[in-house]
Formats: sequence, structure tokens, C-alpha cells
Amino acid sequence: MNVVAPDDATLVITLRYPAPFFFSMSTIWTIRPVYREVIEEAGDNWTDPGVIVTNGPYMVAELIPNVRRVAVANPFFPADLRGPGNIERLEISIVRDGNTNFSLYLANQVDITGIPAAELENVRNDPELSQQIVPSTDIAVGYLAFDHSKAPFDDVHLRRAFAAILDRSAYIQQVQLGQGQAIYHFTPPGMLHAPPSLTDPGVGFNVQYAQEQLALSRYPGCQGLPPVSLAGTQGSADNFEFIKAAAEQYLGCDPNLFTVEELEFSVLLQLTAFNQPTQNRPHMWSIAWGPDYADANNWVGDVISCYKDNNFLRPCTEVDDLIEAAARELDPERRTQLYFEAEAALFGREVDGQVVVDGEVPFIPLSTGGGFALVKPWYEGPFATDGIIGGQHWDWRTVDQAAQQAARGGR
Repeated sequence: MNVVAPDDATLVITLRYPAPFFFSMSTIWTIRPVYREVIEEAGDNWTDPGVIVTNGPYMVAELIPNVRRVAVANPFFPADLRGPGNIERLEISIVRDGNTNFSLYLANQVDITGIPAAELENVRNDPELSQQIVPSTDIAVGYLAFDHSKAPFDDVHLRRAFAAILDRSAYIQQVQLGQGQAIYHFTPPGMLHAPPSLTDPGVGFNVQYAQEQLALSRYPGCQGLPPVSLAGTQGSADNFEFIKAAAEQYLGCDPNLFTVEELEFSVLLQLTAFNQPTQNRPHMWSIAWGPDYADANNWVGDVISCYKDNNFLRPCTEVDDLIEAAARELDPERRTQLYFEAEAALFGREVDGQVVVDGEVPFIPLSTGGGFALVKPWYEGPFATDGIIGGQHWDWRTVDQAAQQAARGGR
């Protein structure tokens, strides 16, 4: 890719090949033009408050990594571009622990919070807090990944068997507490060129198919299955307890063969990176993917393709050529069809309960994101949908400052 600015009002980007997904990609903040002179003058300090040059509705006033961020309204931002909000100063406290943030919310020290799983039922039954619940939409997809580079999940039949024993509806109710929607493939509806539904293509809860595939594997009846290491972030143990129970109930696997480890997110990413030695990698891990741009290429192409930094270490197959063809296809309808065929080849396909396509199953898609937040009555904005891709738009949010200060004892 070559980028030049022939004049003050023009940016010319030349791509290596026709890439129709680039139009969606152009919204990513990491490829926005920046002020070259400041970078050249300030060097590594060009992002410091008082140095960085931005052109949005807010300017950076304070930045303390992992502690606090403060932004103030940009007085030079055109009035006709500013949203209907009234926030002049924005303070974001970085609180890693959800329970701590929840406690701060109850004490009126923050205006919005997530709801810890252990508190959700209490919040729903509380006459005051239940009125402050705001459901949120999240198009991230949670999944259980396989390491394809070693036994036992280098066996495609075993991967298919494990995928087909997961009752996603039960998973959402029991593990996700009713949050999210079941999905059988990877790219959710709403992305350009995504399959039209959450369940086609893909193979859902199908015990008969799972048992047939297990019989074709190197581990019929789950005999000879080696110990399996499972890794996820904090709070992901329930995901693995669910699959362990399903493996025992439907495949006859000994649950004692599975060990679960909860890790910091950064450690999990390092441990499952494509360049991590195989012997250090877990056999399975729980993670989610949220899009950078709204095109199927950001899902199937950027995450699964063997030509990218594919963390599953899956070997290249014919489906990768299909993915590459879809990325270059200029006809929109044909692109949609190619991505549908690629997802069917990856995750299989059912018609009237019968599996008509056996998938590679690089991982097990579980559910789209979704959840609930608590929002103070003095705080208004498009909370349910804002920031699905990219950050929140604070200039579209409004605070009744008098009510806020009254709740905080006049502070």
C-alpha cells in the first residue's frame, strides 16, 4: 500500500490489489491521517497531552496509564458537527475489577457500570436498580479455540465431535445468564457479506453426529484421549465446566482429563500467539473476537486464514484459497456467496437437522456478545448501540449535573 498527500485537501491510497473491504477498513482509527510535523518534532512524546494534535470533539487533557484519562471539549470543533450532548469535561477512571466499579456505582461515584454475574439476579430484583438496567448489543463472538498443531485436536473428527455436543441455548442461559445469542459460524449478521442468519451455515447441537465423528476419530468412545489443557481469562472457568460436562455426558470422556487455567488477558494472548512454541500452548482456549471494521474479511480473512498470523496453527487447505478469492471479488453478491461457502467449509452446514457439509472446525463459535449495564438516571445517551465498532461518542451523551451533584452530596 502506498500513501501520498498531493495537496492539503487530498489523500491518495494505492492498494496492492483490488480490495473491496478497504472501504470499510478506512474507518479504523489506526489508519487515520495524523499531523506529521508534530510527530517529527516531538518524537515518542507526540501523543502527550498538550502536544498531540487531534481534530475530534475532544482534546486530551490528562493521561495516566492504567489510572485515569481526562478529555475536554475542543473549542475549535465545528458546532454543526457536534452531537446533542453537553459533556464539557470527561473523566474516565481505569478500574480493572468489575466488582470495584460496581461498588463505586452504588456509591454514586461513577455514572455507568457493568453488572458482575454474581449481582445480576439481585439487580434485576431491586426496585430501584432494575429501572437503571440498559441492555447492550455487542457483535463480538465468543469461541473455544483449538490448537491444531498437536494431539488430540489435530484430529478433525474430534473437533467436530466437541463442537456438536455444545447446546448453545443452554450455554447462554446457564453460563451467560441469558446474555448474547447463539451463533454457529463466525461472521455475525450486520457485517458486510456475512451469512444472513446466526445458525446457517454451521452445525448446532447434534449428539448423533458428534458420536459418529468421535467413532471416526483416533479416540472412539473417548478411549485414549490424552490430558487436555484449557486456558481462558478470569471468569472463563464456567465455559470449560460446561464443555467438560457435555464431553462426559455425550462422548463418555473422563472430566479429570481436563485441566483449567485462568490467566490475565495479555498472558493468554501471548500463550496462544502463532509464534509460541507448540509445547507451551494450551490445547483449547476461550476468547472472543470483536471487529475492527464491518466486513467479513475482518473475521474470516484476518482471523482464520492460514496466510495470516493464524493462532490456531491450522494448516492451509482449499478453503484458504476460497477466502482469498472472496477478499478480491469485486461483485458484492459473489463476495457474499464466497464467504458463505468458506464458512460452510470451516464450520459445516446442517439442513433440516442433517449435516450436509463436514467442517474443518478451526474453533467452536458460541455466542455473540451482549449484556446489561447500569446507567444513572441523570446520564443519557445511545448506550445500547454506541461504540459497537470503535469508541463511544461522548458528545452524544448528556449529564444532568445538578442531579449528579445532589446524589454525590453536592460534590
